[in-house]
Amino acid sequence: MTDALSTARLHLREPDEHDVETVRVYFDRNTARIEMWGAGSVSIAPARNGEWIGWRRSQSSLGCGRSYLAFSGTELAGIVDLDGISAGPPASAMIGYSIDASFEGRGIASEAVGSVVRHAFEALNLDLLVAYYHPANARSGALLRRAGFQVQAVLSDVPPDVRALMRPQVMAMLHVEAWRERSQAAL
Repeated sequence: MTDALSTARLHLREPDEHDVETVRVYFDRNTARIEMWGAGSVSIAPARNGEWIGWRRSQSSLGCGRSYLAFSGTELAGIVDLDGISAGPPASAMIGYSIDASFEGRGIASEAVGSVVRHAFEALNLDLLVAYYHPANARSGALLRRAGFQVQAVLSDVPPDVRALMRPQVMAMLHVEAWRERSQAAL
């Protein structure tokens, strides 16, 4: 695993075995916030963080997933994941993210997600990114709009008999062409 990314305020890198305690502390502080938005797959039992890191590393080595720990100095500020990486066509992945409560509202999540989006399109040669978020999560929706994602579908009312399997969600997508146009316009 060699993917390391940098921004003005962040250093993003894939997790390794030395990150078990750091990841445990992050999830201890943020599990309730992450689960509030129905992202149960992101939240894991603290005792299993070593397994999560091993799983993320194996996904990376297989080329079907990547996780990036976003550090601000020595503090873990957030996590950005690419899951279901597919050669396509189109070459695609699902992007997911969480931010530590102490970093929320400072643009750190936007910076981390933007860095991974750029990496996904430029280095991983993906054509399409898909994101899902809870309709009530206005911050996540705003972050994705700023990054150029367009809402494709909204499922706001989940029937009671399938709530154990599905949650309300918004699906947003970003195509590489649209991302390139936005990037060129920003220059």
